[in-house]
Amino acid sequence: MMPYQAELLDFAVEWAPYGGGDEHVLPTFGLDLTEYYRRLLHLLDTPVTRSMDPATILQLRQQCSKRLASPTQDERIRSVCQTGHHLPLAP
Repeated sequence: MMPYQAELLDFAVEWAPYGGGDEHVLPTFGLDLTEYYRRLLHLLDTPVTRSMDPATILQLRQQCSKRLASPTQDERIRSVCQTGHHLPLAP
């Protein structure tokens, strides 16, 4: 496993009980939330997770799927700017 992958998984496991730590993703990894969750979901499908607790893997998969299924605040703001429609910004 590459160090970056280990850092990403360690971060995800550490922040999972607290809702994911979304506000720390950009400053820590330089990734927007969509890219972070895509990369994390991909990592969860690789052999690097063999030694991880299956319940933790399931929790992280569910968190990724939930975040990827709903638009991020940045995407909602972009949509408002492009269409002029006002959407609620709260998740």
